[in-house]
Amino acid sequence: MCYNYSVDGINIVKKVNIWWFENTFRFKVKNREEYIAKALEDNKLVKVFSGARRVGKTSIIYSLINHYLDLNTKPKNIIYITGDIKEVQTISLRDTILTLIEKISDKNEGVHIFIDEIQEIQNWQEDLKFLSDNFSIHFIVSGSSTSLLSKKTSKLTGRFEFIRVLPLSLKEFCLFKDYSVNKINKLHVLDEYLNTGGYPDIIGKFLPDYLKQIIDSTIYRDLLEDYGIRQPSVLEDILKILADKITLTVTPYQISKILRQDNEKIYNYLKYLEAVFVIYPIHGNMRSNIGTLSIPPKYYFNDTGILTAFNFRVRYGHLAENAVFIHLLRKQFLHERYNLFYKIINGQEYDFYDGRTLYEVKTNPNIDMKNYELFAVDEFSREVLDTPVIIGTDEIKENIIKNGYELKFINLFDFLYS
Repeated sequence: MCYNYSVDGINIVKKVNIWWFENTFRFKVKNREEYIAKALEDNKLVKVFSGARRVGKTSIIYSLINHYLDLNTKPKNIIYITGDIKEVQTISLRDTILTLIEKISDKNEGVHIFIDEIQEIQNWQEDLKFLSDNFSIHFIVSGSSTSLLSKKTSKLTGRFEFIRVLPLSLKEFCLFKDYSVNKINKLHVLDEYLNTGGYPDIIGKFLPDYLKQIIDSTIYRDLLEDYGIRQPSVLEDILKILADKITLTVTPYQISKILRQDNEKIYNYLKYLEAVFVIYPIHGNMRSNIGTLSIPPKYYFNDTGILTAFNFRVRYGHLAENAVFIHLLRKQFLHERYNLFYKIINGQEYDFYDGRTLYEVKTNPNIDMKNYELFAVDEFSREVLDTPVIIGTDEIKENIIKNGYELKFINLFDFLYS
């Protein structure tokens, strides 16, 4: 059987699959267990890691390759292809994979194929559809959201499962930095995490410059290429405004007035920033969909380090609230849903509502948390099914019971570390 493939592409693939020739080879990465477990769930869907640039998608793929090598999978049945290499970008993905399986792998055993930055490879949608439809191959791929969520992927509907990757959780942050946390140092660790954020490569980097480079690569590579943006500097200006208005509602019209730009352009630019997972909108939860969509959203950053890169004087409470949002979002993504809102009850606004529980972030040390009358309990008991949660910096051991309803307190470090 003869396939049309690039010899250079095949040779490049051989070079990056080091374990084919060195049986003891393993990638030196630290595992992100939740994402690994999600990828290993037993189903036939193509698993797709998507998320902002540099959040660690490639490292998760390396961990999964280590996993299969540790299971004594035949090394040449584990194939890694990366679209970051120029010679690979123009190959026929279909013919190259079929050639590798025909000439290198053991076809009688399961074949695991990992494709990193798949959006860089030409015609990847058609080839992946053909391969997943016609061959029993286990695919795990990664890529940028701008390509993976485009209209071109509609032909893959029902064939793959997105696994949204976010920056490191506080627990992962401690693991990556080899921190042993105790009562004495946990506030220091929390402060560092809130200010530096959870991008895996932050260790050993000059943070503001490095984090700005991530955004620049997103704006000038992804968004400029995919959407043909003529004024990329406006995107940075939007991020600066959102950093100043963190935790507040904001509309495209408000931003357009500040920047003296067209309202429709600002609306589209916000959507572009959402598409590459730099920002996330959160809407107010009202009694109807129309009511929910009629009030302005708030915007949170995908990482508190990115927030500080655009606002060096950001308040501690704003960092805490953004971190809580990302923590709740991470839990929801791992359960394949996005159901977060802010909530207004009797004119009082509460930070987050996930359909069952209200969360309120309070870091002001001058507030007497035990006596703080936060909730309109009568109304609240009809609105929410689970215990309301207050997240603060104080160590409050006992909860408050009022009118038969309990108010739960959780320390911010403990909540983010859970």
